Amino acid sequence: MVNVRGVVRAQSSATIASEIQARISQIPLKEGQAFHQGDLLLSFDCRRYEADLQAAEAEVKIRKIEVETNRQLLSRRAVGSNELALSEAKLAQAEAAAESLRVRASQCIITAPYDGHIIERIVDVFEMPQPNTPLLKIVKDGALEIDIIAPSSWSVWLKPGYEFRFLIDETQTEHRVVLMQVGAVIDPVSRTLAAWGHFIDGAPEVRPGMSGTAKMVMAPSREDRDGR
Repeated sequence: MVNVRGVVRAQSSATIASEIQARISQIPLKEGQAFHQGDLLLSFDCRRYEADLQAAEAEVKIRKIEVETNRQLLSRRAVGSNELALSEAKLAQAEAAAESLRVRASQCIITAPYDGHIIERIVDVFEMPQPNTPLLKIVKDGALEIDIIAPSSWSVWLKPGYEFRFLIDETQTEHRVVLMQVGAVIDPVSRTLAAWGHFIDGAPEVRPGMSGTAKMVMAPSREDRDGR
């Protein structure tokens, strides 16, 4: 049996950011608290964006009236086709501007993409972060994964589906793990190979960031199997 070190990580985690610039009005959860998919994580005071959107939607209504008027006038030969084409282009431009503001306004409320926990609140209420500034760090609940770094020589026998035991340092509990994937590239400097596995048995006491030891039984070499 041979041992290699490994680290527990969540199947999914994310750093939440936003493209808009506005004052934060709510962050209802504190670090470590749980949330469900669809729960409110953060909201902005977006009255300025909402006002801009209302103005843009009013502009769209005006341009629609102009297009309809020019169509009627063209049928009576009171205007040319160029005037109608110009009004239609202005309508398309107004609709595009309104849609852009509509998308921005939709980002004023950030909801949870999955069930999980708050890792870190990077900003706080009443702050006005710059666009694309990290706001929150979250982690997904559910299945945990094991990252291990193995010697490159193991690539001949370490394959998806291989089962091994993993001893957690922090809890001193041992768990069954099955290998899901082996890295496609070997690091030429350290001559190591990355691999990933997931728990077969339940591990409710295990959390992302914990580390431990993977206990593996090496497969026999080809020479050993051939009796050489």
